[in-house]
Amino acid sequence: MTIPDADELIARLDSHAFGRSLRRLGDLSPQATLATYGKGSRALLARTELEAERALHLTRALLSVALGIALGLAGLLAVVPLALMIVLPLAVGGLWLFIWRRLLAAKSIRFEVKLGLALLDVALAGRAAAIDRLPFYGDAFAAGLVRRDDVGAITLALLIATIAIGTLRLQPFVVGLTTLASLTLHFVIARDLAMTPAFTVGGAVVIVFTGFVAVQSARLLRHTALKAREQAVLERYVPEALTRELAATGEPIGTGAEVDITVLIVDIRGYTRRTERLTPVEAVQFLNRYFEMVVAPLAVGGAVLDKYIGDGVFTFFQGDAHAQRAIGAARDILRAVARHNIVEPSADPLRIGIAIHTGRALVGTIGSAHRREYTAIADSVNVAARLEEANKTLQSELVVSGRTIDSVGDDLRVGLMGPTTIEPRGHAAVEVYYLPAGYTAATI
Repeated sequence: MTIPDADELIARLDSHAFGRSLRRLGDLSPQATLATYGKGSRALLARTELEAERALHLTRALLSVALGIALGLAGLLAVVPLALMIVLPLAVGGLWLFIWRRLLAAKSIRFEVKLGLALLDVALAGRAAAIDRLPFYGDAFAAGLVRRDDVGAITLALLIATIAIGTLRLQPFVVGLTTLASLTLHFVIARDLAMTPAFTVGGAVVIVFTGFVAVQSARLLRHTALKAREQAVLERYVPEALTRELAATGEPIGTGAEVDITVLIVDIRGYTRRTERLTPVEAVQFLNRYFEMVVAPLAVGGAVLDKYIGDGVFTFFQGDAHAQRAIGAARDILRAVARHNIVEPSADPLRIGIAIHTGRALVGTIGSAHRREYTAIADSVNVAARLEEANKTLQSELVVSGRTIDSVGDDLRVGLMGPTTIEPRGHAAVEVYYLPAGYTAATI
């Protein structure tokens, strides 16, 4: 079997009655495991698998060095040739460090490489059984300081540990092959050391049981890691408030809930004029850099990023201290833009306008069964959009409605001028406060 054939194998299993019956096992079914080897899943897990492999080898290197030092000290205190046992663990630790350093420069790790490293694990664990053949340790056996039963028990423990630790590779197939290799090596070692039948059979049972548990653990870890990566990707597209709600209830709000929210809208001044000088690719690159500056403070403030509207961002805050968090995020956005203009000075510096308004809104999901959207519906959204347009008239970079200001402390009113009254298009007069253009740049 090759990994790229995972989707084809799933289709073949599902085409037979037996395969379809396996589907009833859910996450325990072979199809569920094979699905984590699909093209998209492998792409999501590539980075995680590489980081897990790095951590695995670094940990082994440190443990090998620690074991070598401990055995060496024990041997020195006993004043016997066992002091030289420090050589082998240190050599193994050096090998793991070498592999770890090579992995640092890699961008991904192939399945074949994982399998090769796993089999190397088994081979190194099994080398303990040949310790009596090394000139350094012959005297220890001759003196009766080390018995063959001890070597057999230590080797069995190392093989079991190798299988268990291998679960961190997130590869159940690799763990299964590691178990098979360890079982084969156990029988060879038991024969060479002339171990009792009870030890041979008992050790084989322990290896098989450990392997079964390790395979299931690797499957679970792989599923968990994949879900975590999928969640990280979805968080870029799905509002955080919706993901929290789904995690808590399993279903989004159907009819919505009427709550107080603070709406924040951001827009670029002179965007059309600016993009006339840019190619489509350059325009997209510019917008992506701009959105990075805008979205980061919003995420820190716990905003629900509703949608991008061309060069604008429509977002709202709900829950505790929503007005305070909105004004704090707005100031952070203005500081980020001001720093950008300082770091990347140009004849046409980036200018934005922000509007904030607090009001009652219906928050929930709307849309058909095929495509739904988590959003806020209220007159306060329309008012915020009109207030953003007022930045041009007031020559300001931030306009905040009086209703929002009434619910925040004096520290968030610093620099705001007003109140003044404006008449938004299609709406009754609104009392507002505003931050003059350039105020933020002059204070950072």
